[in-house]
Amino acid sequence: MNSQPRARSAVSVGLVVGWWGGSTEDLEDEVMGALEGVGGQRDGNSVTLRLDARAQRQLRREALMIRNRSLLARNDYTVQTIATQVHDVRGWVLRTRADIRRSQAVAHIA
Repeated sequence: MNSQPRARSAVSVGLVVGWWGGSTEDLEDEVMGALEGVGGQRDGNSVTLRLDARAQRQLRREALMIRNRSLLARNDYTVQTIATQVHDVRGWVLRTRADIRRSQAVAHIA
């Protein structure tokens, strides 16, 4: 999947197969198919694709949507974590108040 840049606008991308769980060829086919799906044109039989301006805009939109979904998922996790922490702190406050009242009642009786 690594290719040397031929022009200033060409990009070389190195992908690690470990996260994919499949073979290098499967990963390459999946990436090439996705890029062709947004309008990329193969440059012969090589792994080089040409993206016209429309395809580049589409690819940027897709990347932005993926980024936004990732941020939403991360924010949702953060909100859930904070809500759990608030619940835990509220429980601690209630237990502490009960302990203080119990201590005051015992001190008052004594």
